[in-house]
Amino acid sequence: MKPTPATLSPHKPTVLTTVLSLGVSVAFLVGAPVTPAAPTWQNTTIESFSTRFTSSDWSTVRAAKDSLESLQAQAIPVLLALLGRDEYVKLRDTADLIYPGATEFWGHGGVVDYDIDWLSVRAGWALEDLTFQNFGFREGAINHDALLKSAMAGKVDVLLSSVVALESDADVKRERRSRAISAATAWGTRSSDAWNRLAAVVDALRSDDPVRQVTALNWLRHGTTPCQGLSKETFTQTILPEVRRLAGSNDSGVTEQADYLVRDFESKEWYWLSLKETEKGRR
Repeated sequence: MKPTPATLSPHKPTVLTTVLSLGVSVAFLVGAPVTPAAPTWQNTTIESFSTRFTSSDWSTVRAAKDSLESLQAQAIPVLLALLGRDEYVKLRDTADLIYPGATEFWGHGGVVDYDIDWLSVRAGWALEDLTFQNFGFREGAINHDALLKSAMAGKVDVLLSSVVALESDADVKRERRSRAISAATAWGTRSSDAWNRLAAVVDALRSDDPVRQVTALNWLRHGTTPCQGLSKETFTQTILPEVRRLAGSNDSGVTEQADYLVRDFESKEWYWLSLKETEKGRR
């Protein structure tokens, strides 16, 4: 079975069947690191990724996000620290990217429902995609159905604000960032050195939050960043039972993605697993 485009759901970070899906989803340092200190040479590499992630160039930011996400647990302290940088760094050269900071809608493009011109939100975007948590950094402004309807009606090359309702109240946006930062920081304080991404996937699937469930399912189907311990065996034994259960969810977005993954398993399609091989991680 060929990979199918992500369908429209208010929970999903990807969009439009006619739109390129990006697969492309902090205020304080926590008291104790989530992972042990990395070797000096590795710290230098992580710092380099962090610096690039705060760039104003979209292609640089996107590549740095993948690199940080590929480091898995080692990236968490870096992202938590970036939450403290509530600075506005306007992205440039975003092409057809659809996100709250965009001004125009071209009728196609990848979707990121995070106001990633703000560094704290940018860090939250990466942190939520890495951990499959839902701290509240999503803007909730990018309505996938509205985008598709506009594109199908030929309403393209127009102001994005004429297609979706973008929040313009700076105080509302600031309060949202503050709440999300507090939630992420509290989670970082509670998290132990034993955090690992495989357990995080299972935890998200078992949660009662459709946003977390769809984030995990989308990553399983389309994600390219690695997950230590994920294999055919661990998927079949630990993840598949949860995916089968979610195929009966009351949330249509969850049901659809879970059903696609079950079909792939039953068809012995493992293309999605090969996308996540460790050597695929961007270094």
